[in-house]
Amino acid sequence: MIGSIEVCCFRLQQGQLQLLISQRKTEPFINQYALIGGGIAPQQDQHLDDTVNRCLQQKTQLQPHYLEQVSSQADPHRDPRGWSVCFLYLAVFRPQQKVHANCKWVNVYDLLNSPVKLAFDHKALVETALNRLLNKSQYSSLPVYFLGASFTLPELQQCFESILQTQLPKAAFRRRLNRPEIMLETGEKDHSQNRPAKLYAMAAPKQLYFFDQLMKGSPTKALT
Repeated sequence: MIGSIEVCCFRLQQGQLQLLISQRKTEPFINQYALIGGGIAPQQDQHLDDTVNRCLQQKTQLQPHYLEQVSSQADPHRDPRGWSVCFLYLAVFRPQQKVHANCKWVNVYDLLNSPVKLAFDHKALVETALNRLLNKSQYSSLPVYFLGASFTLPELQQCFESILQTQLPKAAFRRRLNRPEIMLETGEKDHSQNRPAKLYAMAAPKQLYFFDQLMKGSPTKALT
């Protein structure tokens, strides 16, 4: 049986949710685009997370800001070579990170709505990971991982709204997010706008914060 990991790498760039894909150099599906992934190396990897980080470093030179296992898939049809099992991961990256020449960032919704095919069952895997991202962003601080090391409150709200494609009430949003468990003031300000804004940083970079209620707002456009 063939065993592998596949990683849905997401980032926000100018308000667009983007996915990282790479062009395959070997059969099957040579020259076709696919998710970032690779085989498990028992001599090197003590955990599946080790496999993910090794493959990301080798194929993209990127280190994820957030990483989560989403699901596992196994059947005799997803790979033309026979039975295979894959472990699907969701990874979040900060914007404006350069990658290898055979990789590219694409708008995830444009990809899913286009006739372009990804290798294996990767388009279905993208839908699975995207659903996890959207659902979890409604009840946790996950979108904060898309931001840089420091950010303003307007940038934080724009981040949530871009992912959820929902306009959120400003006062309610700030009451929910502006907590010491989630973020802390850095003591510095962003002077790029007419009115300087306080800069914040994540309080616990390796820990998600879960809300007791879902985010609610007005849809800005239909999710497709």
